[in-house]
Amino acid sequence: MREASAPAGLRLVVFRHWIPQLGMVAAFTVMVMVFSWWSPVFFSYGNFINIANQTAIISVLAFGMTLVMLGGGIDLSVGSLVSLSAVACALLLGAGAATPLAMGACLLGGMAFGALSGWISVRWGVQPFLVTLGAMSVARGLSLVLSDGRTIYIENEGFLGITAQGYVGPVPVLFAWTLVFFLLTWVLLNLTTYGRRLRAVGGNPVAARQAGLATGWIV
Repeated sequence: MREASAPAGLRLVVFRHWIPQLGMVAAFTVMVMVFSWWSPVFFSYGNFINIANQTAIISVLAFGMTLVMLGGGIDLSVGSLVSLSAVACALLLGAGAATPLAMGACLLGGMAFGALSGWISVRWGVQPFLVTLGAMSVARGLSLVLSDGRTIYIENEGFLGITAQGYVGPVPVLFAWTLVFFLLTWVLLNLTTYGRRLRAVGGNPVAARQAGLATGWIV
């Protein structure tokens, strides 16, 4: 009797695990059906491409925030860091810098800014909420100072071709980047040791530390 009840209990646990995911899929399906009935233009290739382009940047940021939140942290500065990196990149391109140089410098600058916030939080035990709130203010202020409060236009065709206006076959390059970062995030979380350790730290940092994990370096 015990052997027969074990698989049933296992199936119940698995079903409960998938309920939230199935609920989101069902809600998304209903939403698409309602909007498709409301407007015949909604369920079309052109509209899907438009939605993919408009949500690409937010999606890529969400992938990064998924890692942060799985580790038990929070980052309020990510939007302001994107703004600061974009302003710096636009200024470098306007000054005649090569596209790879401008993009690389801004990516490294954003990584250094985020790493500094993480180091302050771990080194002195300050809550990530407070550290990233301060970083958000600093990054937003630097963006305003560097841009002088005006819109900076980018006319570099090479940069626009690989970041905004280009296509990979029939797929917009923005959506292609979204897929690339989605796959990278999925692989990192599900197929690497780091992903398992990150989940362990986010689930129970005390137990992870006692198990010998360097929690400060992981998050």
